[in-house]
Amino acid sequence: TYGTDTSRQTISVVVADDMEFVSTSGETNSFGSSDSWSPVNPTADIASVSYNSSTDVVTVTTVGAHGFSNGSSVTVLWSSYTNTAAITVVDAGSFSFSSAESPPSYSGAGTASELVNPSSLPGAGDDVRITHSLTIDAGSTVSLNSLSLESGGTLSTGFSSSTSVTSILLADQSAVAQSSSLTLGSGGSNGVVNMTVGSPLTINGTLDVYEG
Repeated sequence: TYGTDTSRQTISVVVADDMEFVSTSGETNSFGSSDSWSPVNPTADIASVSYNSSTDVVTVTTVGAHGFSNGSSVTVLWSSYTNTAAITVVDAGSFSFSSAESPPSYSGAGTASELVNPSSLPGAGDDVRITHSLTIDAGSTVSLNSLSLESGGTLSTGFSSSTSVTSILLADQSAVAQSSSLTLGSGGSNGVVNMTVGSPLTINGTLDVYEG
């Protein structure tokens, strides 16, 4: 049942096997972080960030245990500071990494999100074919085996007015067909979009990547 407004439809889907996504003209379909498509990357809230200018090392203290491992690739969002780096675990509640840029003085909230190998995640066996329009809500994580964005199809990430990390993880070969478009980020958004590919991504259509 679509109701009276057919300009936008929001659909929650649990992917149990391969998925073919087909919709009628004019619909936009949205998957958000509340959907059970894939697990969210391990994320920890940041309590404080310090910087040693003599060694160019940033140390991050988290609210509670962070659960990260030595060498993990972690994205840090702290006020206007954004950095993704391989970390060194100091202890259960802190980690460090090298950075030539000094984080700003800031007393608000921040997040640290680990980037994981897409092939290691549950859901990585799913192959998705998109023939119309799909939006991944800001702050979500989508983990797939492969993505086929076919002619006329569009895949984009949602706008975020606050700091967030949106992750798209593709384990196997994926393709963006001619006359289709893949858009990562959006103008004026404060969020960060990460795409991790384990195999070649062939782009014959349009790829738009926004700053951040």
